[in-house]
Amino acid sequence: MQPKSQETPKPSDLQEFIVEANQVQNLANHEGWRILERDLLEYREGLVNRIAYLDPSDPKCREARVLFIAVDKIFSLVNDYAENRKNAIDMLNKMENPDLATTMDVDNEL
Repeated sequence: MQPKSQETPKPSDLQEFIVEANQVQNLANHEGWRILERDLLEYREGLVNRIAYLDPSDPKCREARVLFIAVDKIFSLVNDYAENRKNAIDMLNKMENPDLATTMDVDNEL
């Protein structure tokens, strides 16, 4: 993956991302994903139970750790899309409605 630029995204980019994030959410609501999720959770639990008994210098320990991280990342991707979708919608709303975006002046608060 390429690191994302720190530039302000264009509204069309935000809209495209929102559509993609909706597709990820649709996938997460699909029964096929629920089956994969169930099986991956079971697999991850098996890794957790196995890692405790492996010698840390054994390549199998490293492999089990990498597999655990990979499965964990798959689950976090769905959550990341949901969170980033929310942020994209907020950014898009602020871009399209600048008069509604209020800035807080915390220096003058009592």
